[in-house]
Amino acid sequence: MLGTDFDTEVAAGKEKYLVQTEDGGEKKPIIITRIYLNGQILLTRKTDYTHIIDAPDREKRLLDLMHKQHRLAVNTAKAGKLRETKTASDYLESVNGLLKNNNKRRAVRLLSEALEQYPDDPLLLSYYGCLDAVVNKNYRNGIETC
Repeated sequence: MLGTDFDTEVAAGKEKYLVQTEDGGEKKPIIITRIYLNGQILLTRKTDYTHIIDAPDREKRLLDLMHKQHRLAVNTAKAGKLRETKTASDYLESVNGLLKNNNKRRAVRLLSEALEQYPDDPLLLSYYGCLDAVVNKNYRNGIETC
């Protein structure tokens, strides 16, 4: 079922959101739903579906999971229940505060969250790569990320 995805435009007040749900495929069995506003990701939801990979009715169950997750995101957008969006700079400011307090593990988690919204931001990638190497001792991935 590789390549399956759903796109829905949602009008809520003066805003027009785009809700996208996609299947990561057999190599990455994750359903990813994102809500966008003006090209910026406001919300990301991920669901791992490895538990149904070997099920005889896998395709039907996967499609049902995707529809359900997509519907929930559309309803969230319609209801205006989206969290406040942080900029990449907001994330970096929070990460620097955590690092000043020597809370490196929380900083790595926050950077991981930031990269879901800003996957190509060079500063976020650099910070994450450095901390992944230092905190998680994941040197190879840290260097590649930087």
